[in-house]
Amino acid sequence: MNKIVITNLLHSPFRTLITVSPVAISTAVVSTVVGICATLPPENLQGGKAIAAVFAAICFSSIFVATYSAVSPRTRQIAVMRALGACRLFLARAVIGEMSLVVCLGVGLGAGVYVAAVHLSRSIYPSMAISRSEIFVVSLVAVVAGVGGALTRMLQILSKFATFLKK
Repeated sequence: MNKIVITNLLHSPFRTLITVSPVAISTAVVSTVVGICATLPPENLQGGKAIAAVFAAICFSSIFVATYSAVSPRTRQIAVMRALGACRLFLARAVIGEMSLVVCLGVGLGAGVYVAAVHLSRSIYPSMAISRSEIFVVSLVAVVAGVGGALTRMLQILSKFATFLKK
């Protein structure tokens, strides 16, 4: 892992926590809804899949927005580093690496909360089981949404800065 990524994460732990929280909450919510829908009887399964899809769309949108907005305050820092000679690839790798690590921390925390919730709720839902494939798919989509949000904002910042230099 790049040294600048770790330095940025440790430099502002509150910003890191604010970005990790929605990712963890969204991952836990989607995993729980998918897990509950998987235990529905066959006659209610179609409605359960629709509910799970709506929850997934909302939660993954919130992950996208959380990482997108986490990159925005860094515009000035990116501009200064670019003016000092940092190449675009270096800056993009640093920011995307940082957001990837943050999203992975959030996904891991959310999956852990889901697993703990399933074990605690076995008395209410004895048929609820932990499906590794469901957790993997939810986690993978969450990581893609998070990195996609960060990458989208990073590309906007770098293209804006390139336009500013041409003027």
